[in-house]
Formats: sequence, structure tokens, C-alpha cells
Amino acid sequence: MGREIIEAVEAIEKEKNISRSTMFEAIRTSLRLAYKNHFSKAGTEDYDKSREYDNVEVVIDEDTGDYQVFSIKEVVEKDPENDTFEISLADAKAIKPEAETGDTVKIPMESKKFSRIAASMAKNTIVQVIREGEKLVHFDRCRKLEGTVMEGAVYKKTMTGYLISFGFAEALLGFDETIPGENISVGDMITVYIKKAMYLGSSTGMIASRVHPDYVRALIEYTIPEVKEGWIDIYGVSRVCGKSSTIAVGAEDGYGYDPVQVCEGMQGMRSGMISKNLAGEDIKFVRWDSSLREFVKNLIRPYKIASLKTDKKGKTVTLKLKDRPEDKKSEKEIERLMQTVSELTGYRIKITEDKAENEEKEVSDLEKFRQRSDSFSSEDDPEITMDDYLKF
Repeated sequence: MGREIIEAVEAIEKEKNISRSTMFEAIRTSLRLAYKNHFSKAGTEDYDKSREYDNVEVVIDEDTGDYQVFSIKEVVEKDPENDTFEISLADAKAIKPEAETGDTVKIPMESKKFSRIAASMAKNTIVQVIREGEKLVHFDRCRKLEGTVMEGAVYKKTMTGYLISFGFAEALLGFDETIPGENISVGDMITVYIKKAMYLGSSTGMIASRVHPDYVRALIEYTIPEVKEGWIDIYGVSRVCGKSSTIAVGAEDGYGYDPVQVCEGMQGMRSGMISKNLAGEDIKFVRWDSSLREFVKNLIRPYKIASLKTDKKGKTVTLKLKDRPEDKKSEKEIERLMQTVSELTGYRIKITEDKAENEEKEVSDLEKFRQRSDSFSSEDDPEITMDDYLKF
């Protein structure tokens, strides 16, 4: 093969980013295959397919490109039963004088015809390795994108989902990976979460999602530089896909800015951008606090806490809200809010009513009624009805 092969390997290593060791290993494999095709005894009684060319060793000088193929045979005392794998002691001593029965000897395989075949196989192998290497390099690039957010163009709708193009690669966004209720059309620019890169031999592709649990976190890192740079930390994300996302954020004391304001952006521009990428989901940033009470207080705004009790062993928080509204709409809102609090704190949330406060209020109202009643003379107001009471 010579210097020509070495120059080709070095050029490919620089241009295609395919390692030198990968190239030479492929050439060794091709030479072993060439040996099998040239020296194989297929069709004869001595042919053993399971050991077809296990006894072949290929040595390549990676500096000069020179190579040699050896057949490794076991030394037997008398005539060998299978001369593909065995050699007599007498013949072995002619190659290796110190050989003994049971040893192995390397026999150089020399043939002008095989040399021509080897050179041709090497060249063909290089071409094949270039193609496979480019696919592997491309796959490695795609694999490094796993767990990140990418923006691409929807260029085709298939039976199973949408094909998204990123220029250098494409991804499949399955129908089950889209946000409930969103409308996606060919030509739209959308952001997706890269779940997995796939190497299919003939091509490389990626699987994308817009409902993955880590999508919102990755989207925030993609959108807000302060988060990506690590100046602001994300402590948790609670998402009701297609409806709302609550994100707990915090920063070191020396940061000097309110992390919530930074994430929301001027006039809510950043929140609006994230919401747009999430098909209109409500986005709420909440300041994280190491104090559970303060963190819960931040989470349940605009509602206020009347009391809060923590059971760390049972991982339960029991709280009572001030001026808790009693209409059904507010009750559902509070229920969803408590689910969010539970997800972000890791505690089970219980809401209790303050019976003592309610009873005190009832007594206070009754006392006011009595005082009002006593102010009337029997002549001015001889009888107080229930309707009168209800007016107080």
C-alpha cells in the first residue's frame, strides 16, 4: 500500500475529523477479509466456518504504510489434521528453530496476487470508512444536542408527526409529543426539546418533543442568558401542559437583581416569548427561598397565609388562607395552586378551615345585633324579625 495510503489517512483525519486509529482498524479488517477470500478453503473437507480466519494477524506500519499478513498455526508433533490451523513440528522448526509441540508460529502469507487484492481492498475500505465516519461524526454532533432546545422549520407533515429541519439535521416531532390544542403548520418556526439522537446506519435523525418534563427548563436556559450562564438558578418547574407553567428561580445574594424580574424581562417580554413558544401557556416565575414558609408564601400569591404548620417527618404542610374566597372558580384555582406548591416543595399540602375564627365571627355578629336591639324601645320597635337580623 505504501505512502499513498498514509497520505490519504492523514488527509481524511484533518478534513473529515475521522481518527487515524479508526481508519487503520478498518484497513486491518479489510485485509483479514481479503485473506479469507484469497486463501480460504471453503468447500473443502478442512474448511471450518466457525474458525474461518481467527488465526490471521495483520500488522501495519502506520508510519510507512507497509503491511504484512500472518497465519498463526499451532505446532503438532506429526502431520497436521487441518493445515489451515496446524503445522508439523518439523515444518515449524524450519520457521522457528526453538518451536516445540503446542507452540504457535506466525507464517507470513506472501502472494503477488494477494498484494494487488490487498491494495484494492485498502482503497475501497478508505472510501467506505469516510462515508461511515461522516455519518458517525454527524451522529455524534446530534447526540450532543440531546437534552437541549433547538429552533427549526416544519417542512413536512407525515402520518406520525412533523419533520423539523435544523439545516444540518432533522428531527421527528410525533403528534403525541405536541402541546394539547396547538396548531402546527408546514413552514412554522418552532422550538423543540431533543429527546434522543438515532443512528440508523443509512441516516441520522433525532426525536423531538414539546411536552417533555425538561422542555420548559431547557427553553428558559435557551431564552434567558442569565440562566444559561448560571447567574440565576432554576430550583423547580411545575407544568400543566397546555395551560400553565410555574418556575421557581433564585440567585446568589450578591447578584444584585431580582431573579423574577430578570426572568420576566422588561414589560414581561421574556415571559411572553417563553409563553409564545409554549403555545400560549401562562408563565409564572416565583422567587425561591430556603425558608419553606417564605417559599410557600411566594408560591400562593396573591393569596395570603393565616397560619402554616410543617410536619417534616410526614412531609406535610398544613396551612390556612386569609380571606379565602368560597366561589367554585376560586376553589378550583386554589386546588391547582396547591398542586403546584406540592410539586415544587415536595410536601403534601393540606388546607384547613379556622372553626374558632368562624365561631368568633358569629358570636361577634350576634352581639352587635343584641346591642342594636337594646337601643330600640318597645314602643318604637316592639318586634324584631329574622329579616331584621339578617340586615345587620
